[in-house]
Amino acid sequence: MVNIAALGNPDLAAKIGKKGTVSDIAMYNYKGPEGNITFIHPHRYPDRIQPLLYMVNLSHGALLVVNNLDKYFGEQVIALQMREISQGIIVLRNYIDPEQVKAITKGTVLQSYEFMEEDPIEIRERLAEIPMKNSEGATKIPIDHFFPVKGVGTVVLGTVMRGEVRVHQELQAYPYDFKVQVKSIQVHDKDVDSAGTGSRVGLALKGVKPEDLDRGITLAEPGTMEVGTEFEMKPELTPFWKGEIKDGMVLHLSSGTQFVPAKVSGEHLVLEKKIAYTEDEDILLIQADSMPRIIGKTRLKAVR
Repeated sequence: MVNIAALGNPDLAAKIGKKGTVSDIAMYNYKGPEGNITFIHPHRYPDRIQPLLYMVNLSHGALLVVNNLDKYFGEQVIALQMREISQGIIVLRNYIDPEQVKAITKGTVLQSYEFMEEDPIEIRERLAEIPMKNSEGATKIPIDHFFPVKGVGTVVLGTVMRGEVRVHQELQAYPYDFKVQVKSIQVHDKDVDSAGTGSRVGLALKGVKPEDLDRGITLAEPGTMEVGTEFEMKPELTPFWKGEIKDGMVLHLSSGTQFVPAKVSGEHLVLEKKIAYTEDEDILLIQADSMPRIIGKTRLKAVR
């Protein structure tokens, strides 16, 4: 079970997987003897940066279809680099020379990607071999979609990024205080009692209504995540961004499906609303008025 960031034209992912949920991100799901693969495509990128962020935050590998070597290609390279997605496949179109791509991606995680022809079967088999990261530990599921289902109640969709989820398990809806109970679990439309890391799940929840949820919620075991609004700032900036972080600047923080506005105050970041995090997790830094918009990453340490 693996999530793949599908960048560029999604037609190749559509040849491998069946089209599923579509909003500002689109899912293409494959279930076969090699394993289960979910392709995540940033449907409304590049007009909005959020779909690209959600995609790389939820993915373990990448399928990069290169149509043009433009500024958006560069931004995608930065996104993959900042998230350390070190395994993937590159498919070139429009007679792009692979040496040009190698020159641009030198020194990044993409230099280890494999160049392949457009053979869906071979690509599918190769992608199914990509391992997942952070597979052990407490349950962690960023929510990307939610809705009511008649006769079932509140259903959420997400990916198990760590640990496993079980029927009847109690989880906290971070960054909020309320808890929910898992009534039932589906994986590829099949009812299961539990689902491990990498599984694309639909969870029927007890104790919450759809209007109480938002995409930024992460379901996790109580006591396993931190929540805060003011943090020390020690960013690691990408060399591709030529700007400077200044007092009063407005940034956004991206983690999982969270996208939270923040203001720079001296050496601190002051957020407009709570963010859920762990201290060993890299949070992406976004400056919406620049290009590239992804300017770096940081780890959060709350101001005491």
